[in-house]
Amino acid sequence: MKKLIFSVLAVAAMASCSKSELTERPVTGDAFIGVKSEVLSVKQATKAPFEGITATDSLVARVIASTVSGNFDPNNTTANWHDANMVFIQGSDTTPVGYNPSRAYPTDGSSVFLCGLYPASTTDWKSFSFSTSPSAETTAKYTFDGKTDVMLAAQVETKKSEVLATPAVYKKLVFNHMLTKLVVCAKAKTAAAISDFGGITEIRLSKAGSSLPFTTMEATLSTGTADPSSAFSVADSMDFYTIDNTTTPATPVATDSLFQGKKVALKVVDGTIVTDAPRIGYSMVAPIIATGSDDYELLVKTEKNPKGFPVKVNLKKPGNTAFTGSTQGKAFVITLEFESTPIEALGQVTDWDEIVLPGDITIK
Repeated sequence: MKKLIFSVLAVAAMASCSKSELTERPVTGDAFIGVKSEVLSVKQATKAPFEGITATDSLVARVIASTVSGNFDPNNTTANWHDANMVFIQGSDTTPVGYNPSRAYPTDGSSVFLCGLYPASTTDWKSFSFSTSPSAETTAKYTFDGKTDVMLAAQVETKKSEVLATPAVYKKLVFNHMLTKLVVCAKAKTAAAISDFGGITEIRLSKAGSSLPFTTMEATLSTGTADPSSAFSVADSMDFYTIDNTTTPATPVATDSLFQGKKVALKVVDGTIVTDAPRIGYSMVAPIIATGSDDYELLVKTEKNPKGFPVKVNLKKPGNTAFTGSTQGKAFVITLEFESTPIEALGQVTDWDEIVLPGDITIK
């Protein structure tokens, strides 16, 4: 007998346990609760920034199904229809993906509402809360660690009749990045600078604007949003993690290894293009409302400067004009250039939406 499973389309630019004991019911016709996918640009290495669905990188997302619009509290037994993973693989932009094992639509033909969370953890997403005022919506909190991408897909509504139609209609879950990716490149202007500084031993994000960066997000699941100006809280410095440049062929790979106690050697790099400098570290941090002046501040430690020194980062757009507004879902490539005089740094936005900051931040 054929089973009816939910169908949704997933779009990501970024696992849970089933909580429903409802049994699947056989139906007539081909229909299943599933989703297609289209991924936003970002690269995954373990928990690192998710670059998109490829032959080797699938997207495992937690998809919560509810019979009540806006109510995605997994502890609400009245509304919770299903809470489990969906795995989006290459080709799922055209072929819908469903739960495994599959999950049936309500037999009365009523709507099912779906939202998506990444990572698919059932323990890291906490403090689910459903409220009917001012509108029906569920919030949940997530505390991030600098190496983990966080994405949300807003609510979509789907019905059995839609997927039994000819042609079948599959809804789309669109996953959006909630954080900001900072990537650090480093180079030395002269051999003397290498001697003066030694290797880079640690990088931390010490400020976002004028305060410590935030580490916790309270997201609205029904809209798939987390307002950079109000949804982030709990201040602390943020770790950076290393980028491995030893792969063959040479492709920078984000790792889960903390950028602490390292000894990343500086190299003299000719040319002025920021991509000439190797990428050495990254961090996934809370977004800010940037002004283009003193947007972020790094603490950079070297062998010869173990206490470290602050490096202010003024965010720029391509063309060397100030970047202003929300940094959410954007990646900024910051190039540090070490000189035997004061230190400077440049940052530019690159596609993730990634922004490569024009010029270098000189460290003297």
